Parts: sequence; structure tokens; C-alpha cells
Amino acid sequence: MRECKDAVGFIRSAMGLKDAHPRLAQFIRFAQLPKGLPSDLLVEALEGVSQQGKENSLVITLLKDLKSVPNLRLPAQLQLRLTNQVMRK
Repeated sequence: MRECKDAVGFIRSAMGLKDAHPRLAQFIRFAQLPKGLPSDLLVEALEGVSQQGKENSLVITLLKDLKSVPNLRLPAQLQLRLTNQVMRK
């Protein structure tokens, strides 16, 4: 469970989103990547965290927040896949 929260927090930090990882709070300017994370890495991380079956609300909330990131392209079916995984747990 802790690993899921950490992963989501690190993604939030790298993408410049609110609720970033607390250990990076004082370094947020350095933690945020200028171009963010590659979309294929984001997809893999989101699916991996959602497959853990814990903290699913964090994954869904993160996905919603990622949609606000300019120029980020995520697969159209990603939300459906993640929602299905959450519902099966």
C-alpha cells in the first residue's frame, strides 16, 4: 500500500501536479520534469498501481489530474481499463 502511494506521489511530483510526494515538497522545483514523464511510462505505472488492488481512488484521481496536463497524450482506452480493474477488485 505504501508503495502505491509513493508511486502516485512521485508521478505527481514529476508532472507538477498538486499533492506531490511529501519527501519532494521542498525540492518540487527540481522534482518537476520540464517535459513530464513519457506517456508510455505513465500508462505502465498507472496500470501497475491499479493492479495492486489498493489505493484505487488514488489512481483514478491521478488519471483525472493528468488529463489537465498540456500536451500529454494518454490512450483513450486507459480510463476504461483502469476503471474495469478497479471494479474487479
